[in-house]
Amino acid sequence: GGSFTAPTLTNAGTLRGFGSVVPAIANSGLVRASGGTLIAQAGVNGSGNIEVASGATLDLSSAAGASSGQRLTMDGALNLGGQNLVVSKDYSNANFGTGNSFNRRNNVSGAGQLIGQNAAQTVVGQVVSAGANSFTVELGNVRGGTSASKTFQVQNSGSGADIRGAVQSAGAGNVTDGRLSLTTGNFGPLAVGASSGDYTISFNASSGGALTGQKAGVVSNFDNVATQTITINGFASVLAQGSATPSTDPVNLGNFRVGATAPAQNFDVSNLTSGSGAERLGIGSAGASGNFAAVNNLGSNLIGPGAQQTAAVTATVNNGVAGINNGAVTLQYTTNGQLIDPAFVTQNANAQTINLQATGYNAA
Repeated sequence: GGSFTAPTLTNAGTLRGFGSVVPAIANSGLVRASGGTLIAQAGVNGSGNIEVASGATLDLSSAAGASSGQRLTMDGALNLGGQNLVVSKDYSNANFGTGNSFNRRNNVSGAGQLIGQNAAQTVVGQVVSAGANSFTVELGNVRGGTSASKTFQVQNSGSGADIRGAVQSAGAGNVTDGRLSLTTGNFGPLAVGASSGDYTISFNASSGGALTGQKAGVVSNFDNVATQTITINGFASVLAQGSATPSTDPVNLGNFRVGATAPAQNFDVSNLTSGSGAERLGIGSAGASGNFAAVNNLGSNLIGPGAQQTAAVTATVNNGVAGINNGAVTLQYTTNGQLIDPAFVTQNANAQTINLQATGYNAA
């Protein structure tokens, strides 16, 4: 406590406590604010370290110029006033927060900036540069029911201070599409040339359409290091789903005379999938059981999203006998997304089984 006045003050050991120090502190050791507020009226400069203990405040707001140090370790509060504090090695803050809550200036007041000497950061990995501090991740076309992922890393691209920071999906980022997930969290300290671990962007094609307005943000612990923005692009298809009608249980083909013309029933087939990214519907096979046969009238043609094809399948009595004939027609639908992406070739979609019945009579 109290006030220290002298023409100069050189510290090569440890200067700790609270109160007021009038001369500039030439620091090659440790200046530690603890137990209250330590006012450095003319600032702190040099190659030494600066620490602020929990519950304490370091007040540099009266200084006429910038302060400096090798390491700034913050467990308490810092008042910069209008002057900067230049850090040559590392700035850590127990109150940074994590991921989306990261704030480099937690418990830091004043208009002055926390400057990382020759500090810079960039993003590397499965990203494409789109300008200064701007990147894109191209997830491409992702087929319904599958997912795609890309990874990136944060790299210290400067020549001076270590960097810390966070990857954010909110705040500096904007990941709001429920199909998209982003690994968030803090990184660092990263020395010059070093990179963080992987951060993963995953796109689950659970519904169709494009990703719009989605981005990840990468923020630094230093005010002079720009935020990086990663725009996330991708498009999802939706697999076609088929449904044939009538589909009562059973579908009754009626009465027939054994050995005479067999009764038939046409089925209309609808593509239940519509909207952005919807694929086209096909019929891979039409099979029948019991004394029935089925014909795929659609053949290799496809039904567009939300559309219907009349008489796409016909079921008939086949070798029917006197009495009640029970059987079924089973349709294996397919989905084709090649209008969206040439790689989205035909594959099986849902299947549908419709029970059939007909009653045969012998001629008198």
